Amino acid sequence: MNKSGPSELLMDLMRDFFRLRNEAAQLKELLEDKRRELHLDIGSFYDPKKNPDFAEDIYRYVKLRQQQSEVLKVAESVVSNHTAIAS
Repeated sequence: MNKSGPSELLMDLMRDFFRLRNEAAQLKELLEDKRRELHLDIGSFYDPKKNPDFAEDIYRYVKLRQQQSEVLKVAESVVSNHTAIAS
């Protein structure tokens, strides 16, 4: 494998991570604005069963956070494998 391989993959992964993080942050900001506007407590607002009007966005936010975690796990694997090979 050429030296730029793992670095390029890591850059792509981190771009994905930051894209997901930014999308999640924007969605969270919109949800929080709506929660405050409706004067709802956090537990009630973020429970999709109690708040079906925003359930889709709540689930989407959770999915974005899960995707962030998955991308970081892959990035960690890339770094660990590259470090093991380089040693």
